[in-house]
Amino acid sequence: MAGSLAIGGSADAPSILGDLTLRRGTFDLFSQRLEFQRGTLTFDGGSRIDPALDLAAETTAGDVEVTVTVGGTVSQPTVTLASSPELPQDEIAARLLFGTDVGSLSAFQAVGLAQSLGQLTGLGGGGVGVLDEIRRSVGLDRLEVTGGEGEDAGTTVSGGRYVSEGVYVGIEQGLGDQSSSVQVEIELTPNIAVESEVGTGSQSSVGVRIEWDY
Repeated sequence: MAGSLAIGGSADAPSILGDLTLRRGTFDLFSQRLEFQRGTLTFDGGSRIDPALDLAAETTAGDVEVTVTVGGTVSQPTVTLASSPELPQDEIAARLLFGTDVGSLSAFQAVGLAQSLGQLTGLGGGGVGVLDEIRRSVGLDRLEVTGGEGEDAGTTVSGGRYVSEGVYVGIEQGLGDQSSSVQVEIELTPNIAVESEVGTGSQSSVGVRIEWDY
């Protein structure tokens, strides 16, 4: 992202004014990866850091062009599906998930469609996975296993815990090599955090993470 932000206030009550514009990025929805066509986050400088969202991503599902628009704010985002030719939300989701129309879905696929739409609107639930059980048993707040993209990408294990309210410290280790990094994350709000990372070879980075659940 690129843009200009003016940060003021105090450490206890920061304020941010300005805009961030997305240069490139992807959005994962219903197991489909969409390319962002535009994206802007607008900070109003208020006492509550809750930027307005204007994001749009596009993909092709069969013979349908699908656009996913994210609006609202970081704390209360809205996700809208649109298509060309114009179709109802459930029809668009069916094409993204299964590559076919609602009328051609099996009973099992129909249940999956309902669950996915429920998650999109904030009504869906989730289960407890194996990683969650391991994470709790070893006393960690986070534990993730991820695989990279490409033939040479390996598996990475990361984990850590909150050392105080809003301050997270973790470590990431690549399997099969010696690469590792230490991460520190400081939450400014429930949706916005400052992240820093120091890896092998003294490589370091600092960034701002903005996320929401839907």
